Amino acid sequence: MIENTTATEYLAALASFEQAAERLAASNPVMLSSQEVLDGLRRLECAARKVPSSQYWLTEVGIEQGLPGQLGYTGAKEMLIDQLHLAGGEAQDRIRGARSRAPRQERGYAPEPRLAVLAGAQRDGLLSERHAVAVEKALDKCSRKLADPALHDLEDMLVTAAVGGCTPDDITKLGNRACELLDPTGPNRPPRTSPATANCRSGGRATI
Repeated sequence: MIENTTATEYLAALASFEQAAERLAASNPVMLSSQEVLDGLRRLECAARKVPSSQYWLTEVGIEQGLPGQLGYTGAKEMLIDQLHLAGGEAQDRIRGARSRAPRQERGYAPEPRLAVLAGAQRDGLLSERHAVAVEKALDKCSRKLADPALHDLEDMLVTAAVGGCTPDDITKLGNRACELLDPTGPNRPPRTSPATANCRSGGRATI
């Protein structure tokens, strides 16, 4: 659940996160039982998967506030490369994620993330960043041919498949196939019954 916070509350939460991360990194897990190790791996993975949501939101706020220009940069990509020492591709991915998976405050835009289903799943720690990027790229590709509600249905299908066990490569294949099926100029068959989706949900690989 997204809460409205003051600047002081946000900075306090960030400080708590930094302290918790430092404490965890300095803690030796060797005394954990096998079951505790497994549980710890799951909990840590879920928590780590939530971090990009905060990174994207903070990046989006910086873009909306015109921070790159205030610092003398030509754009957000240059700022991220210089300030965060990201590679060019990483900076571009960060911007794409911010534009599609973060809430927006700009006039003329809906306040919720453009890809709200994907953003919610990532915020809940249900899928990895690689899965999220695969879904995002598939939807960006299909958006050239599709519009809502078909595009929203495709987002829901791909996120469900990713959470259910599909690999990022599977997601790419599913996206391509579903886009073909949903294309108004081509065969219009529902993608939800795709054998690939059913196969992924049962733990198998996509065979499209």
